[in-house]
Amino acid sequence: MAELPYQTWQRVTGKPWSEASKGGFTTGTAQANLTLQQKLLSGWNPYKGGGSAPAPAAPAAPAAPAASTGGGDLVGWAEEQRKASEALLQKQQAEQESLFKQYQQAVAGQEPMEAAYTRLGQEAGVPQLQAQMQAFTEQMANIQKMISDLDTNVTERTKGTFTTEAQRQRQVAAEQVPLTKSLRDIGIAEAPVAQALSSAQQNIATRLGLISEDQKKQLQPLIMQIDSLSDRFSREINMYNSEKETTLTALLDKLQRQRQLDDREWEQAQQLAAEERQWARDKEKIAMEYTNQVKLTQLEQSAKTKTPGDMLDDLVTSGQKTIASATDMNSAGRAWAMAWNNIKNLSDSQGFKLTNSDIDRLLGYPGGWEQYKQYFR
Repeated sequence: MAELPYQTWQRVTGKPWSEASKGGFTTGTAQANLTLQQKLLSGWNPYKGGGSAPAPAAPAAPAAPAASTGGGDLVGWAEEQRKASEALLQKQQAEQESLFKQYQQAVAGQEPMEAAYTRLGQEAGVPQLQAQMQAFTEQMANIQKMISDLDTNVTERTKGTFTTEAQRQRQVAAEQVPLTKSLRDIGIAEAPVAQALSSAQQNIATRLGLISEDQKKQLQPLIMQIDSLSDRFSREINMYNSEKETTLTALLDKLQRQRQLDDREWEQAQQLAAEERQWARDKEKIAMEYTNQVKLTQLEQSAKTKTPGDMLDDLVTSGQKTIASATDMNSAGRAWAMAWNNIKNLSDSQGFKLTNSDIDRLLGYPGGWEQYKQYFR
């Protein structure tokens, strides 16, 4: 294991590590400690020639570059450290950009939810079923209007004739029979189509949920790699490796068990604890940057497609319009049930966790179907 700065200080000077800070020879940062260690390794000793530590010397005027003396060339060493740091950052940036590019390409390569919704609808024949339902609705509305206008119509047609009121009423009743039968026949024919449409939309909602989960699983390996970067990059920057972490854990465990550490162990624990704090701060900062980048990529992709929330809005709006256009209680009930079930299926598949009362409120009647019937006209 390489010698740590505090170990070099104690070996060269014979003084406790705390004297390095008191004497102004280091500020306690990892960089300052490494600089002090290099000076000590070059043969410099602040205590040579005297018993106590002298005050730090004032900065000397810039001198002409001297010939390299190996470990004693601090200017050269600092330049090497700067270049090494720049190379490390460039390497990390290149790896980061490559990984995020892979993530962006993976997201862009996935089928948008809106496209999947349209594709599944086409495969299930939803547009054709909706067209049939619309035709049934229009036919029922026309017949219902004819029944509603029948009394007035017969009255107009028998005006000026010798038709009694009893005869007029019998005529209204007679003409209403085939209309009522047609209305009933259309309702019977509509029922299986409505059931097929409801089943198709339920199946689509389920499959959309499965597609969404599968896409998340496909991205998970890249997400895990991105998450691991913050830990590794911060360790590379701060040189706080797993060996140091293990050493600090062992020292803290010893302190907890024995209630004391010797001077060397105490200095080492303080140094490692400082490095751990800096590593944790850098890790948190890098992790936040990466999380924001991932969210930005997801938002950019979502902006191009219809989100599950948009689909929910579409179902609510479509359901409200269909219910509002109902001309009798039976068609209103079917429209209500279909809209309610479609919203429920999408909620379950996408994890919206809407309660029954929530769906009632979305449709505009917090009291549900019973409340709606009270206001039906």
